[in-house]
Amino acid sequence: MANTTSSAYAFDQNFSIDEIIADAYERIGLVGTAGHQLKTARRSLNILFQEWGNRGIHFWEVGNTNINLVQGSTTNVDATAEGSGIYTFYRNSSDVPGGGEPPQATTVPTANIYGISDILNVSYRQNYNTTNQSDTGLTKVARDSYAATANKASNGTPSQFCVQILIDKVTLTI
Repeated sequence: MANTTSSAYAFDQNFSIDEIIADAYERIGLVGTAGHQLKTARRSLNILFQEWGNRGIHFWEVGNTNINLVQGSTTNVDATAEGSGIYTFYRNSSDVPGGGEPPQATTVPTANIYGISDILNVSYRQNYNTTNQSDTGLTKVARDSYAATANKASNGTPSQFCVQILIDKVTLTI
């Protein structure tokens, strides 16, 4: 992966398509590829890249983040959000209504998280920062299932989440 870093190793290299194809052929034992082989390999790569783009999930762009849930809070960044447990993530700072930084709820310190286009998995961690912590996976539900939930404001340990993807933001409802 280009521009990937870890605590012990940094990789920042750009390869041309021709170099990638030549390396792939060498790995399977074909040395000295002909022009036609390079042309068909390039076409196959373009089809593969289109397929990845159509799927919408780029696993090299998947990341993790943490948000602090506060009992009774309604939102982490969008002061106008309705309902209990709605957390809004803007695509970038220019998408925040009025521009600039989003209004921050005083009880939730993780308000400025940008660049999220979807939420794939959510887990609830109890006893965070202790040696006795435990994670519980939450089940992703569709909007119609969430809408059918009778009492959305009831308190308790979260078990489900709903994601709504909008043009300028993503909302996570717990």
